[in-house]
Amino acid sequence: MSASTHTAEGSSRALRGARLATAALGLAIGAALLGIVAAPAAHAHDVLTDTEFETNASTGAVEAIRLTFNNEVLPSGSEIVVTAPDGEDAGDGAPEAEGREVVQRLAPDLEPGRYGVAWRVVSSDGHPIEGAFSFDVDPGSTEPPEALPFSASEPDAPDERATAEQQPESVGDASAETAVWLSIAVAAALLIPVAAVAVVLLRKRRRSANSE
Repeated sequence: MSASTHTAEGSSRALRGARLATAALGLAIGAALLGIVAAPAAHAHDVLTDTEFETNASTGAVEAIRLTFNNEVLPSGSEIVVTAPDGEDAGDGAPEAEGREVVQRLAPDLEPGRYGVAWRVVSSDGHPIEGAFSFDVDPGSTEPPEALPFSASEPDAPDERATAEQQPESVGDASAETAVWLSIAVAAALLIPVAAVAVVLLRKRRRSANSE
């Protein structure tokens, strides 16, 4: 076989090796990018999407609070504490969780004034989320009350959870940011050895082609 034939075969093997290395590098990059894109979604917690008040059709009295979330919450671990203007508990029994909704019944004949509500549920990913709001009871109104932002000047919350209304979002953001950086680190760990193998393979193929 002539020298030109050996050179052609060596060049062909080197080209195939370069293509394999490039394909492996591309797969590693694709896997790393997929991890980076999927990480924030995987670490995002559920959120409260709606707050409704159930009222008596005849008297307009507020009888229950209904919280709706974007995903189903776990049936255990739900807690809603309603505090009256005088600091007393205005809830009636434990909250009832079903699907995406959690309902807290209220004591009958609520006194006029502003009430504080602190809630805590376990989201579908197993992480607890919590928040707080307030509402007004107006005996002269037949319309359901509205959920208002909780303020420290309003009725005392049953515990410190009432001041952490925005905590679930900040925790979710921090978890997502950590996941992104972790994915980048994993991507770097994957790319470095693949690139090194590609360089070694190309050098080996070139030496083989030159010797032939």
